[in-house]
Amino acid sequence: MSKEYMEKFKIEKIKQECPDTKTFILDKELKGIIMPGQFVMVNVTKNGEKIGQRPFSPSYTSPLGITVKRRLTDTGKPGKVTSFMLDRLETDDTLEIQGPNGNSFLDFYNSDKTAYLVAGGCGAAPMRYFAKYLGNNFVGEVLVFLGAPAKNQVLFKKDFEISFGDYSVFEGIDEPGKPGKILEVLKEKGIKEGSQVFVCGPRPLLKAAAELASQYIPDTDIILSTEEIMKCGRGLCGSCGIGGYRACQDGPSFTYETLLKKTKFFEYKRLKSGRRVPI
Repeated sequence: MSKEYMEKFKIEKIKQECPDTKTFILDKELKGIIMPGQFVMVNVTKNGEKIGQRPFSPSYTSPLGITVKRRLTDTGKPGKVTSFMLDRLETDDTLEIQGPNGNSFLDFYNSDKTAYLVAGGCGAAPMRYFAKYLGNNFVGEVLVFLGAPAKNQVLFKKDFEISFGDYSVFEGIDEPGKPGKILEVLKEKGIKEGSQVFVCGPRPLLKAAAELASQYIPDTDIILSTEEIMKCGRGLCGSCGIGGYRACQDGPSFTYETLLKKTKFFEYKRLKSGRRVPI
């Protein structure tokens, strides 16, 4: 991405959210208005060393804040960019950021319907901003479900409680070797007819949550935020292609109907090389 599209931000504060996850609070807001669910491209450099570029959906907007979890590569090794950010970046370092990009949760949201916000792991980051936005601007009922592999890895629970009240936030802590506890919690609570379900997290969570929700509501009311590999963020490279759609431009959020009927999103994934492989 050319430099003319990038804006420099200074890191003002670093918050250790949980093991292998930090939030970088920056020194200002993004120039363009960013809506819940949209993302920014972050170019990471330090002392002239070019590390790489990755997409992040902000967890904070005033000032801008991005939450970073250590990612694993296709071979299971720690990702270069996220590991560098977590291990090497310090306050007063700078990041180059471009955005906002992609569509927003608000493109699908209907305030007349109960909204279920389901987040797995770092998927809670964009959901945090979405929850704050809904709490400040709409009056529809909102229920939040937070999944994590351990109690100390549940992100932003207090922030969600402040947005909607103590009894609207539910958490599911996975048992060793048995991921997906949050879905049991969601099923136990029940999904109302005429509601909407928004899901952000790993692909297996998207699939399982959508299959559960589709038993109660239309596929068009199930909105899934995808986490595809994005190299340019501007629809040029095709690395985030999903069955003719570009996650960076046509997404990152899609209805379950679109992903299920018009793509093979749940059958294949793309490696960093761009090669499509069966799941």
